[in-house]
Amino acid sequence: MKSKTFHNLMRALVTLLGAGIGAALVALFVYIMDLTETPLDLAPGGLLLICIVTCLVFGGLLFLFSERIIEWFVSLGTGIVRHVDTIPVRRLLPSMSGMLVGLIVAALLSVIFTRLGDGIFITALTAILYLGLGVLGYTIGYRRSEELNSYVRRTVRMSSGKKLRTRRKARAAQQGGLKVIDTSALIDGRVADVSAAGFLEGTLVVPGFVVDELSRIAESPDPVRAAKGRRGMEILERLKQSRGEGYRSVTTDYPDTQDVDVKLLRLARDLGAAVIAGDYSLNRAAQVSDLKVLSIDALASALRPALVAGETVSLLIAREGKERGQGVGYLPDGTMVVVEGAHARVGETVSAEVSSVLQTSAGRMIFAKIAGAA
Repeated sequence: MKSKTFHNLMRALVTLLGAGIGAALVALFVYIMDLTETPLDLAPGGLLLICIVTCLVFGGLLFLFSERIIEWFVSLGTGIVRHVDTIPVRRLLPSMSGMLVGLIVAALLSVIFTRLGDGIFITALTAILYLGLGVLGYTIGYRRSEELNSYVRRTVRMSSGKKLRTRRKARAAQQGGLKVIDTSALIDGRVADVSAAGFLEGTLVVPGFVVDELSRIAESPDPVRAAKGRRGMEILERLKQSRGEGYRSVTTDYPDTQDVDVKLLRLARDLGAAVIAGDYSLNRAAQVSDLKVLSIDALASALRPALVAGETVSLLIAREGKERGQGVGYLPDGTMVVVEGAHARVGETVSAEVSSVLQTSAGRMIFAKIAGAA
């Protein structure tokens, strides 16, 4: 019952559509006559009669063919629904976007057409314009959907990558940048005190191959070398506990070389990081490679109190010197002091008078003599 009622309603709508077409044709005829300034010699009510007849004729024609017209519309609607159901989402979105662009262009062009007049011809042309450009936009979007999706993904990826790089640069600038630390600097130990004092900004990067080298040194059969390795591991643990988020371990390795210094320089170059070096040769190699170097020895030299000839220092004679009669001791900051006449005082604390200070590229060396000696 409902199906029959719906069918009759559709036939009535088709008939009304035919009557509307008839009325539109009469209006178009009158518009053309006015446009060409051709007078209409019709009796009073003649135009109305023509309009009624035309509406009845076209309404009757569409009523006669209403079955086929309804079947065609149903088939068209079903086909559109099936087409939409089979369209993947990756094609549907570009297709809808293309249709939207087509409708926007049609809207802009219709503004121009409406300025030419507001008759039935302009209205029909505007409707055709919307329909044509909408379908054209949909078709272009559908056929070029893969290219459009690829372009959007590439644009989003580039935008996201740019934003990520900007955030990383901002974070690096805020944190003072990355700093890769060398094995010798860890064994030296002073870097932990510098960090605790707040003079080591940024993120401290500890490579896995540096930790491996420290482990090998700590397991050395040589007691002195093993003690240095254990000290380096202790300093590493102190840095890890004290720096928190400012500490970062990386597992990056370079299997094509076994030289830890070469690996360290390559890692610093890849990360855009500075090198914290406690070894003179690594310091020079980093400078040659145009890498920023933070030398523990250079920092210590800059902060140690200046000694001049004539000052007296107290120090422990640790060993005999290379030359006859010399003894060697060390200041608390590690500066070596060569004391004349102290070869027989090894293991004793003596008072030495500074005779000269020699500054070398590897550090500072002080020459002294036993205070009061001739």
